[in-house]
Amino acid sequence: MISVENCLIMKVNNHNRAYDGNICDNPRKHDCGATANFRANYCARQIKQCYDMGLFDVAHPSFYKRGRDVDVDGYVSELYQACKQGQNPLVFFYTSSGRRNILTGLYVVGQVDRYLVGYSGDDWEYTFTPLEGWALRFPDPRQDNDFLWHHTEGSRGVCHRVNRNYVATGLGILIDMYSEVFARMNLEPGLRQEREKILLKLRELLEQLALDTPTGLDMACASVGSAVASGSTKAGSLAARTGKGGSPGLATGGKTAGGVVSVAPPAAIQVQGRVLEEEQRSLQEVVARVQDEARAAGLYYSDGLIKRYHISLKTKPFVILAGISGGGKTRLVLTYARATGAELLPVAVRPDWTSNESLLGAYNILQNSFVPTPFSEFLLAAQRECKLAKQQSRQPRQYMVLLDEMNLARVEYYFSDFLSKMELPPEMRCIRFYDHPVEDPRFPREVTVPPNLSITGTVNIDETTHTFSDKVLDRSNFIKLEEIDLKSLGELFKYWQPPLVNKESAHLLVDYLSRINNILRAADQQFGYRTATEIIRWVDYALTSAAFGFYTALDYQIKQKVLAKLQVARSRRADTDMVAQLLGFFEDEKLPGAEETAFPQCREYVERLNERVREEEFILGQI
Repeated sequence: MISVENCLIMKVNNHNRAYDGNICDNPRKHDCGATANFRANYCARQIKQCYDMGLFDVAHPSFYKRGRDVDVDGYVSELYQACKQGQNPLVFFYTSSGRRNILTGLYVVGQVDRYLVGYSGDDWEYTFTPLEGWALRFPDPRQDNDFLWHHTEGSRGVCHRVNRNYVATGLGILIDMYSEVFARMNLEPGLRQEREKILLKLRELLEQLALDTPTGLDMACASVGSAVASGSTKAGSLAARTGKGGSPGLATGGKTAGGVVSVAPPAAIQVQGRVLEEEQRSLQEVVARVQDEARAAGLYYSDGLIKRYHISLKTKPFVILAGISGGGKTRLVLTYARATGAELLPVAVRPDWTSNESLLGAYNILQNSFVPTPFSEFLLAAQRECKLAKQQSRQPRQYMVLLDEMNLARVEYYFSDFLSKMELPPEMRCIRFYDHPVEDPRFPREVTVPPNLSITGTVNIDETTHTFSDKVLDRSNFIKLEEIDLKSLGELFKYWQPPLVNKESAHLLVDYLSRINNILRAADQQFGYRTATEIIRWVDYALTSAAFGFYTALDYQIKQKVLAKLQVARSRRADTDMVAQLLGFFEDEKLPGAEETAFPQCREYVERLNERVREEEFILGQI
């Protein structure tokens, strides 16, 4: 039986599919996919430590590790015992890329063999074998699928255990994410069929978690909507299948396609199924309202992103939105608040915030009074609304706080009270404003955080900001906005206010910006909607005022708004490839009906950048 208990995330070396496993003197030449550290420690010393060579083998997939390397916390031993008892836990595999941990695939474990090696008596070697058909390799692992990683426990990075409450939600997010990505990709029929098979298997796995295990059902109900990834996956099917006459038909016992025993669920699932359907309708209404608000504001957000944000707020009311500058993080919060009728308080975080007083306020001992902040007053207003709604037997209005650029200061300093109280029962989540013996009659010493309050922080990760500790990530839902679909802007021009004068030119401009952004994306230097919108507005005004022609105006803007922000490290292959591709792009683009380059300013700029890269280790486009 597929189980959410004892699910693990284990590290593997991410070899390319074409690599044949032969150790050579020059692995870089063979492009095996191994990291520089792996090459230095194993390949160069002729040590065969390619653990994942057979990980997704078509005929006989398997995976092995030494216990001393991975079983520091006893998680592998527990998984081994669970398999002996007839359970089929999940094992997710990840690899590292820079600072990111990227999921590459998963097993539904069918068998774990253990062998004693060495002479110590406690040094074991484990071999994992998946159920037939349940070794899934994700074809595009570089997407942002960090959700599961941020809900793990363990002391070593090579093997962590996934929190059982987040397995089903994580699978739903994977389905959602890959469905959107695959829909946008222009793939050959064979590649598209391969990806569709992966999606079908993930959907089947999510349904098995919901239908075949009580724990999986509870989690699927708690994470309503996360599995509604595409047209064929319905949240209602997670808890009940439709029988004749439209009534819920419970699954009967027997073997499924994956070799998993299906046990007839209890009758209580029918009730949970009805609740699930109501939640699904509510979710779809929220998505529709947010999309209407976004279009009216000239913005674009995918349905999947809105669902992820909505579910995160409902299940854990502390969300962190990360992504590139101008990617739409702040506008997403503003749009969601308007669409749902929530009260919203934007708070601009300052770099000099070093304590809770920066956020909550401070006590003035000279005047024996508490000096509040907008945040503390907003917190009290949310509590009053919650009490009033309870008296009137209605749902309280939602109160949302937006901590803009929340990592300009260390979150653990000014947000420590909230972080420590989030794990307590609701009635014990008391935030203390001050400790002075003389109480201010206008403000109580402490307040209980009401259930109708949610907090969203937006972050940019760069040299001016601080990274997050595990304490912060464990207590939040971390959502990264990476999919910048500039072509969607063309569909929203009719909603822009003031309207564009030269819409045909704007559509051509969007095509150029999309192609340039695709080049920058490979080096993680793409620009966001804000930059694209400002370029479109600038060029439209230049054309309307007859200051410049279309190509001249666009040439200036790409140079001023895009190239000036580039950062190129000579030692980073992706950066040098980006410069080469940009140079080729600007050389190849010609004026209509002429042999002259369309973007002479940009071509000259990139040429100088390319020359400097050969001489200097690190280059900034703004210099």
